[in-house]
Amino acid sequence: MPDFAVLKLAVRNLEDGESEFEIESPVHDVENIASEFCGTVSVKGVINKNGSRYAVQGIASSVACLICDLSLEEFIEKIEAPIALIVIAGAESGTGDAFVAIREDDKYIDLTEEVRQELAVRLPMKAISPKYREMTFEELRPGFSADRAENEAKDTWAALRNIKFNSHN
Repeated sequence: MPDFAVLKLAVRNLEDGESEFEIESPVHDVENIASEFCGTVSVKGVINKNGSRYAVQGIASSVACLICDLSLEEFIEKIEAPIALIVIAGAESGTGDAFVAIREDDKYIDLTEEVRQELAVRLPMKAISPKYREMTFEELRPGFSADRAENEAKDTWAALRNIKFNSHN
């Protein structure tokens, strides 16, 4: 089975205390990452080791290639996500645990899944190019304003209101 862990933090022979780290990988190597991401994924932070316990804190970042929902123009936006993870070597893991368990002889802590998920939830639901974020839709597309649509709807029905029906008794 291939090893899809591309954002691995080396912990073998790590001394107790705090250490800085930086990991980088091409986006296409991160399995199941959202298709909007392009370029590289990087994680920069601090790992604190205390015996068999590790506390990992950092910032994951990548670039998303998006299409503006208003103008249909392509734009690039940097996406960042905080990463915080407690890892215990030699612990038994169960569902709902507040920590990640690794074997005592593991050489790495795999951050891939955590980073993938955290970046994915920070993709914008509505992709708006930075140059249009301060504009209203009416400013961007004056011919399609809500007031115009409402007036057109009133005009459409105006002719029908004047229809006279002949009633035969």
